[in-house]
Amino acid sequence: KPLQFSLGAAGPALQSWPLAYWPDGSLKWTAHAVAGGPAADGWDLAAGAPAAPSDRVTVKKYGARIVVNAGALEWIVSTTGEYLVDSASHGGRVTMQGLRLVALRQDGPAPEGAGSVRRDAFTSKVTKVVVEQDGPVRAVLKLDGVHTGNGRDWLPFSVRLYFYAGSGSVRIVHSFIY
Repeated sequence: KPLQFSLGAAGPALQSWPLAYWPDGSLKWTAHAVAGGPAADGWDLAAGAPAAPSDRVTVKKYGARIVVNAGALEWIVSTTGEYLVDSASHGGRVTMQGLRLVALRQDGPAPEGAGSVRRDAFTSKVTKVVVEQDGPVRAVLKLDGVHTGNGRDWLPFSVRLYFYAGSGSVRIVHSFIY
């Protein structure tokens, strides 16, 4: 049974998910995403069906592409390939396309005076995309991959894209493993 909490009869839309359970299987900790700003006199979190957001986040899969819509935002993400984000638009106007990671590796410190340094460029290669949350208040995509260049894969990474109902921005968290 899905986790259901509300912020009262007149409260805003809410999305909840479990963070931890007690050894007996009962719920220990939860996290919540709220559509809208803070309440003037607080909210009362209680068990029950949450209100539906007026401007919901949607995630749809079309073959090897995932399309996320959050209000005026539309982001298209391929499940594999060089680009983290194929394109992003706001209000129907493309604002970004072909977003990829670039890592530069240098074989030593910059020399003083004479000498040279060799630099190699590695670009992102997405190998897997997981939809961790699919709305209606918050959606999260996790992109895993490696940097590739000069015939070698190097420096694995994870990038999470966070979308929120009613927000005109996207939170991006990039982690890499060395």
